[in-house]
Amino acid sequence: MFYPLVVLFVFVDVILLVCQVFPFVRLQDVAYLMGFIPAAAVTWQILTCLLMVAVVIAFMLFLFSVKRSSFLGCLALLNFSLLFYAFSVYGGDVDRGKFWRVPESVPVSSQIVYFYTYRQGAFLEKYFEEGRPFTKAAYKGATELWFDKEAGFQDKVLLIVNESWGATLNPLVGERLISPLRNLKNVDVVEYGSKDFVGATVAGELRELCRLQPNHFNLSDVSEGFEDCLPGRFKRQGYYTHAIHGAVGLMYDRIHWYPRVGFDERVFFESRSWQERCYSFPGACDLELMVTQLSPMLEREGKRFIYWLTLNTHSYYDARDLRGDYFDCAEYGVLPEGEACRNLKLQAQFFKGLAGVLSELSSGVDVLVVGDHSPPMFDQREKEAVFVDSKVSYVRLRVK
Repeated sequence: MFYPLVVLFVFVDVILLVCQVFPFVRLQDVAYLMGFIPAAAVTWQILTCLLMVAVVIAFMLFLFSVKRSSFLGCLALLNFSLLFYAFSVYGGDVDRGKFWRVPESVPVSSQIVYFYTYRQGAFLEKYFEEGRPFTKAAYKGATELWFDKEAGFQDKVLLIVNESWGATLNPLVGERLISPLRNLKNVDVVEYGSKDFVGATVAGELRELCRLQPNHFNLSDVSEGFEDCLPGRFKRQGYYTHAIHGAVGLMYDRIHWYPRVGFDERVFFESRSWQERCYSFPGACDLELMVTQLSPMLEREGKRFIYWLTLNTHSYYDARDLRGDYFDCAEYGVLPEGEACRNLKLQAQFFKGLAGVLSELSSGVDVLVVGDHSPPMFDQREKEAVFVDSKVSYVRLRVK
């Protein structure tokens, strides 16, 4: 009985640790997404292997200590470790009321109890409704206004779901990122703000495309529920619909469900030959996609709805994807060597590139850029010093 309990406690600790970075809801989703590890960035492959090795080594060392030491000695060591941990976190000034984390900094608590209690909440219960792949989104997307009107769009409509574009604590940082758009003479910034959201990338996509949230991530065989999504709506208004994403189409089964959502044309990493391959997540580089795919689509004749899910601002925010330095982290009090700084530099590069594309357009376009989720980071203290947790940014534009 003793050993199974140890395994259970370690398992819950590991799950909650992972969920602090990636807030997965179902254990089945974790197992499903593990199948995509070979397509992930090398950094994630190494970290996954190290995590598995660390868990095995920790468990083996525990068993060894139990066999070699007295029970009272092991118990004393365990209690000393727990006491040290309690004092290290108690009374801290960091807000711990975050998703998947104990809501208060208390000296004694239980991850097991919290794990069970949280999963009984009304929000998570929606993910386990039998027989339904989707439920109505718990968070309103920035595209809500587009669902509410059937006319009044320009001939070109561009929706960009921007990977890991969160809301910053310092509003000047956010303004600095979108400043290339504000400086364009042919573009009006209609609205800029933030919205609440917790979830993975595919949940962010479905929030904006369909006003839905997934009950699971395995969408390869799902054929129902996509009837009222934006691409289908625009198709019924006479628009030709495009989807662009630099990763392979098998990620999150997009190669299967994008056509069912209503996209006439899909471009993935395997669709073309690319000059470069970027690093933050393996795939085509966003800057190349802007020039070779996005810009030509916007210049084609006829009514077109274009959807683009960006890639290079994906965690771990690899600095090798930077082609220039367009954001001074030190100027805004952001740690220059940290993940937050790399995220902001990559975002600044993205918006500068997008401004370049929009500046050359010869026809009017309605544009909406919105984050999929807040930027995942390993160092929560660093994230909390720069970003507002559980919020995404958005900006609405109109090219004249």
